[in-house]
Amino acid sequence: MNAVRFQQPNFRLSVNDILNHIIKDYSYSENRSTNQNYPAVNVIEEEKSFGLEFLVPGFEKENFSITNKDGVLYVKAEAQKKESPKENYIRKSFQIQAFERAFHLPENVNYKTISAKYTNGIIKVEIPKKEDVAINSELNIPIQ
Repeated sequence: MNAVRFQQPNFRLSVNDILNHIIKDYSYSENRSTNQNYPAVNVIEEEKSFGLEFLVPGFEKENFSITNKDGVLYVKAEAQKKESPKENYIRKSFQIQAFERAFHLPENVNYKTISAKYTNGIIKVEIPKKEDVAINSELNIPIQ
């Protein structure tokens, strides 16, 4: 298990713990800067597939790139800078920032049939399981 810089209290299981057990999440490594903005991710394991749900409001489908390279799933998003008139904010708590997350996929995954769907600010990535093991060198995954 990877060491995690931020640790949750012992009385509850965190998303980071689940990710480290099911899918190794490289974006939460020790070298991660604390000021980087990463979207929240739900990890789901079902009988025939894994699922990732990214909470990414403010992005468009065209902003994303999802690729599988050597058994690592990369989810990237580029933020489009919108020119807006100067506002006199008293407080500005959110902004849309580019991000990249990488997940080491288990060997029992069917790499050729990974799919992704973007709906209402959530990207759902479905990662089907399979019996035999084969890793593609690189595969771009279209977002529906």
